[in-house]
Amino acid sequence: MTKLNIILKSVGTESILLSSKVHREMFYGHPLSGPMDIYSYDIANQILHNPKGTPAIECSILPPKILFEKDALISLTGADMFWRINKQKVARNKPLKIKAGDILSGKPSREFVRSYIGIQGLTFRKDLPLKLIKDLRYTLNRKEVTPKKRLSKIQEIESLDFSKIKIEKGPEWSYLDQKSKEILIEYPCSLNTTMNRMGVYINGPKLDIKYHPNADSKCTFAGAIQLLPSGQLIVLLNDGQITGGYPRVAYINYSDLSKFNQIMPGREFVFSM
Repeated sequence: MTKLNIILKSVGTESILLSSKVHREMFYGHPLSGPMDIYSYDIANQILHNPKGTPAIECSILPPKILFEKDALISLTGADMFWRINKQKVARNKPLKIKAGDILSGKPSREFVRSYIGIQGLTFRKDLPLKLIKDLRYTLNRKEVTPKKRLSKIQEIESLDFSKIKIEKGPEWSYLDQKSKEILIEYPCSLNTTMNRMGVYINGPKLDIKYHPNADSKCTFAGAIQLLPSGQLIVLLNDGQITGGYPRVAYINYSDLSKFNQIMPGREFVFSM
């Protein structure tokens, strides 16, 4: 096992460095956080034989441009961002050798939102602030080996069904009138372009409730679907607040939350039970 310093210079990107080892104790005020698409994130690390929880880089719609100043082994998963190494096209979902001086770049994704860059052996330096800065410095603990084989089965993101997102009844499901319940699980809707890691507005028919409850704050969580007084639906995402007063009429099944977080704004889908 050797220790190498690796420097990534990131230009013009909204990428976020993530670790799946996030605080889930919402009692202490921590949102879920972590990767928006846990499946693609896990695959990025498994391809490289990284331990579970190894940090990766999450890219949303816009790809980063990264100069590697040390040799590395990387993987690219999730949305297709037309990745290139030194202007040569490279494939996703496989280990890729990087040489010192190589540049990774791409183009904005068209079909899905988020892509992940895994790096073999990547760990946080203890003195590194957990935020995106111009120069990201890490300690790279890397075995000088290339994985002998890929995973036995990797399901390409393009093969998944994004037309239906599974939901469950929320704590305030009974607040909806019957017509609104039917609308919620039958009518096509789409995501508003104002989406971010905290939440997203749903474009679709307005819903009504039988009566207006008090606005006392209640526990909220990633995937919770809340109904605003205007009839507008919002979905709280990984960095969303953990308390709120709007009715939680439904929530996205955890198994479908990663899929939901890959849907491009404007693309139609339906909620299903």
